Amino acid sequence: MNAWTMSKALKCRPSEVYGIISALTAYCFDSAVTTWGMAFDNALEEAGADTKDAKSAQRARDRVLRRWVPSTARYRDPAKE
Repeated sequence: MNAWTMSKALKCRPSEVYGIISALTAYCFDSAVTTWGMAFDNALEEAGADTKDAKSAQRARDRVLRRWVPSTARYRDPAKE
């Protein structure tokens, strides 16, 4: 996710963000990151499209984010239970 976000913010290829020099490796990395990133962006857009209001749309996008990027998932704190 970081490669996709950084390349979009910097308006460059993901391989440039990570300094990949090999042409074949850079192509494969760029292809993988771009394929994943476009699918992720489309999933976020679709999640918020069928909702009633902005708050529901944000909750739907948050669910997509947690599904696609597990490190963003919320975990229960057993100490609080």
